[in-house]
Amino acid sequence: DIQRGRDHGLGSYVATRAACGLPVPKSFHDLLDFISPENVQVLQSMYQSILDVEIVVAGSLEHNVPGALAGPTFLCILTEQFYRTRVGDRFFYENGADQEIAFTPSQLDSIREGASIARLICDNADG
Repeated sequence: DIQRGRDHGLGSYVATRAACGLPVPKSFHDLLDFISPENVQVLQSMYQSILDVEIVVAGSLEHNVPGALAGPTFLCILTEQFYRTRVGDRFFYENGADQEIAFTPSQLDSIREGASIARLICDNADG
């Protein structure tokens, strides 16, 4: 994944945190706020500068945000991607860009009220 990130031009860990509006570490010591001391020590032994650390590496080492399965940087990336996917999909049911195929307000209310994965499975599964 490290090489794939390089091949695809992913930004560094520091650049990604800056783009997410998160506190930007200026030194390896600053990483101690969100990465364990043991892992910071490993990063320091592998990279000459904090600016060289790949997003895939340091993002994987961050402590998870409470209630989430990702640290703050990966959570930012995931949130941003899901937002862009939803907003960029002109057929997403809540975007309503095309009035000929858009749901009416009462249809949207009905969807929001009773729609769930469980309901979908129960309505469509045998048994």
